[in-house]
Amino acid sequence: MSSAEIKRVFAGCLVGLLTVGALHAHDRGCEVHTFYSLVEARAADHACVDTLIIADVDSFPDLCEFQNLKFLWIRNHTIKSISPKQLECLRKLEVLKVNYGLLRTFSIGEVCPRLQELSLSQNKLDSIMGPFDQLAHLRILKLTNNPVKYVDIRQILKLKNLTELALYGDHGDAPFFNAEQQAEIAGVLSNCTIWFEPPLPYIRPTSAERK
Repeated sequence: MSSAEIKRVFAGCLVGLLTVGALHAHDRGCEVHTFYSLVEARAADHACVDTLIIADVDSFPDLCEFQNLKFLWIRNHTIKSISPKQLECLRKLEVLKVNYGLLRTFSIGEVCPRLQELSLSQNKLDSIMGPFDQLAHLRILKLTNNPVKYVDIRQILKLKNLTELALYGDHGDAPFFNAEQQAEIAGVLSNCTIWFEPPLPYIRPTSAERK
């Protein structure tokens, strides 16, 4: 069989697989898989819920019915703490964002083994301690704009697959790490884009400056 024939056979098989997958998704009613409230998500086929974006909750919701959930974003919340027990049933979760709220304590333990992005920005966290041992697939970690007083640098250094790391407080706050610690982190996470301080705000140039 020539290479051209092999390519045609492969292309035919690929189209067939995609068609079957689409038909199965249609049978399950999975055309819409992003939901913006728990009420909406719970009224749908739970197996089809892979993205959930919710706001204005005062405690971490029980989401164990959504076994295929991959993306969870909770914002504008009053949740005070999140524990591994609350996350342990979300084994397929790849993105967890809990932002713009009152979160003070967070621990992920050994759950969420597929997690690729964790964002806890704009909360009230005062320490970052991990453990992060089981987050082998984590690529993005954002812990900005928290009143952090202590960060366990050993936990950060375990995340060797990070490609983006943002660890800083508000403008004018002291950096979470001193210069020596920053150099150590940058050396170990050499393939990672790191922000230890907030980026400078964009200032639009005046008409005179543009000339």
